[in-house]
Amino acid sequence: MTARALSPPPGTFVATRDAAHRLAVYVISPARRRATGRIGLRASPGGFTTPSFGDGERVRLEIDRLVRERGGESAWAPVTTLTDAAAFVLDGPPDAEWAEGFDVPPLGDPDAPLPIDPSAGALLGAWYAFAFDLLGTLREELAADDPGEIQLWPEHFDAAFDAAPGRGGGGRITFGASPGDATSDEPYLYVLPPGPVERDEVWNAEGFTGAVLALSDFVDAADQRAAALGFLRSRRSAIPPS
Repeated sequence: MTARALSPPPGTFVATRDAAHRLAVYVISPARRRATGRIGLRASPGGFTTPSFGDGERVRLEIDRLVRERGGESAWAPVTTLTDAAAFVLDGPPDAEWAEGFDVPPLGDPDAPLPIDPSAGALLGAWYAFAFDLLGTLREELAADDPGEIQLWPEHFDAAFDAAPGRGGGGRITFGASPGDATSDEPYLYVLPPGPVERDEVWNAEGFTGAVLALSDFVDAADQRAAALGFLRSRRSAIPPS
């Protein structure tokens, strides 16, 4: 999957992102969890998808429609409400039980319309494609540091993997890409060090220990991918020796 150039988020991005997040938590990820006990998702054209499970089954969000592949056949439905989405994907109501105890968006009114704007949905899909391409390159570079699998976690809705910090250090360092959250209306990249660091211009995250690079800080770069990789690599190099 080729990552296209990213653009600034439209005004509808936050509402679209939050609607897609609820779909991931209560409909799409549960389809995989019920079959395998696993919840991780992956980037796919226009959005995100479950890996294949069961009899070649796969469920994905493509901008503003749901696609369900099963038994060699594919069907799709427009995104309307959580109730309709769950009926299409899960053959029942939204799955709220597994999410209890996790820091996830509330179920809310499952019959309320989900406000997914196509332009914002396209950017969300582009962000995940960019993230998986970027993190995949970095993961290959860190092959000697026991890197984990890149996952799109439905709880926080970010794509991430972790690895040993190198240089014989302990703990794990996490590299991730968030589409934004309660503290940020725009997507951002982040690096979580394996231990405490002093907050400064390098470790600049607010609300958690780490470093962030907001989309607005590199969206105008001549080479967005190079700028993003430079950020991730530089933060790994800046980790204090243990």
